[in-house]
Amino acid sequence: MFFNRKNLLTGLILLVLSVICSSAGYAEFDNPFASDGKLDLKQGGATDAAKASTKKVVYDSADRPAKVAVIADLHVQDSKQKMLQTAVKAINALPDIYAVAITGDLNKKIGSPAEYSEMIKLVSRFKVPIFAVPGNHDILYRDFFGKNNLKLRTPPAERKAKLERFRKALKLKSLRFSRKVGGHLLVFLPNDDLKGKWLVSLSTGALNFLKDTLRKNRDVPTIVFCHAPLEGSYVKERSLGPHNSNAQPAGKIRAILKNNPQVFLWVSGHLHIGPASNEYHNQANKVGKVTVIHTPAIGTNSAWMRVLDLTPARAKVRTYNAKTGKYAKKYERVFKHKVKKDKPDSPGNSSGDDKNDGKNDDKEDDKDVDQDDDPASEDEQTDPPKIEEEETDDDVDTDANTDSDEEADTGNSSSAGEDTDDNDAAASTDSDTAKTNATVELIEQLIEKISEFLKGLWSGILKILKV
Repeated sequence: MFFNRKNLLTGLILLVLSVICSSAGYAEFDNPFASDGKLDLKQGGATDAAKASTKKVVYDSADRPAKVAVIADLHVQDSKQKMLQTAVKAINALPDIYAVAITGDLNKKIGSPAEYSEMIKLVSRFKVPIFAVPGNHDILYRDFFGKNNLKLRTPPAERKAKLERFRKALKLKSLRFSRKVGGHLLVFLPNDDLKGKWLVSLSTGALNFLKDTLRKNRDVPTIVFCHAPLEGSYVKERSLGPHNSNAQPAGKIRAILKNNPQVFLWVSGHLHIGPASNEYHNQANKVGKVTVIHTPAIGTNSAWMRVLDLTPARAKVRTYNAKTGKYAKKYERVFKHKVKKDKPDSPGNSSGDDKNDGKNDDKEDDKDVDQDDDPASEDEQTDPPKIEEEETDDDVDTDANTDSDEEADTGNSSSAGEDTDDNDAAASTDSDTAKTNATVELIEQLIEKISEFLKGLWSGILKILKV
């Protein structure tokens, strides 16, 4: 009996030693302060960024070139099935396709459960992620028609339910969201004003989301997706009238965009403006410094779409004919961005800094909270992305006044870099101190945990020996 207890005790002691050794080894492997090497962290989304080294800029997945197809006004119904299926197949087959953006009116007329069922059957055929915003035919009307087959407006509670129906049908986490793709920020805005009287009305929450998102990404070229276009982005007045034809409230949207010159594209549908119209690719598409990209509706005999070819250096807007499988060269637009080159001795040149993903950027964001609506605030005067539309040789409608619309340089670039070495040294000292403190704290926690474990184990051994 004594022999068995002795063997048991020996085995338990060996087990304790093994656990201690393995714990130390585990801590060395998993502790970011244990070595000079960096942990390889998996990205949690498009907003996460890889840190750049001091010698070379490292682009993460948000900066890699990507294509985003854009379709609008599907109005899914039997008469369009052939063209709708053609569009889906064409998008799935596009090389290097990242996602498809759908700028509203996916449903035929009123967005009833039956219409949603047909719509879901179609979009489920996409083999790429879907980024969608609702149109008026998706959320604005009741699930039944009134007299003379007229559409009836939803009351606030029912509209809220239909917005949720849209979100679930498209498997979206939120109706307002953004993604960083191909060196650009994509912002998606729903017409979600529960009491809005116009066909496309953004709620106060949506407007605040837009302002807050743009405030945190002032140095990232930005594209906004919304069902309706900006006021003044076409030539002829529509029968819907100026309010129902455009995104509302037009004045507030215009003010936000004016204070955020990084927004250079507004992508929409709603008006069914296609390549056959002289308004499709026209100087009038430019409102202030934002160019509105009108997306054609899918028709019974046509399947046009826009394709955004995005890289950190430029955005190329192309028109693709799904029927022929060819791009229409004459409608191509190219917007070039002034990309900061890698300068190790200057602040703000790493890919992480450029996208406001570092800790220092969060601090800057906190400082700017109360300055968002102030056009003369310090942040508004910092250099935004310099965006230039490149003219194409065979496009007679290309914008002619590109140079006059460009942001002027502030001329402060040299003075801004004078204190770079001191700032870097201070940041390095703070970083080393933080690492040392964290290391000591981690070791103390490990010792405490091991002590508790040994006490518990020894207590268990004593109990066993007494049996």
